Amino acid sequence: MENDKIFMMIRESILVFSPLKEMDIKIDSNLSGDLSLDSTDRLELVLDLEQKLDISIPTEDYSWCKTIEDVVLLVKQIQAQNTKEAVK
Repeated sequence: MENDKIFMMIRESILVFSPLKEMDIKIDSNLSGDLSLDSTDRLELVLDLEQKLDISIPTEDYSWCKTIEDVVLLVKQIQAQNTKEAVK
């Protein structure tokens, strides 16, 4: 999946549980600083992405994510890993 599509999906997920406006959420937005997402919000985001993308995101993998871009890269990495495993 392309980065832009993943970003849009992340933004849509955040808008469901956050009072932020779409224009507030940018690819380089800091999850806790710019967007004020606490640990519960971040968990809700991860759970939503797991459901929408049919992937599993281990806690130790998303805990290092500081920005939306970090989340996009993590999702791409997991998708690539799942594709490699499916080919085996």
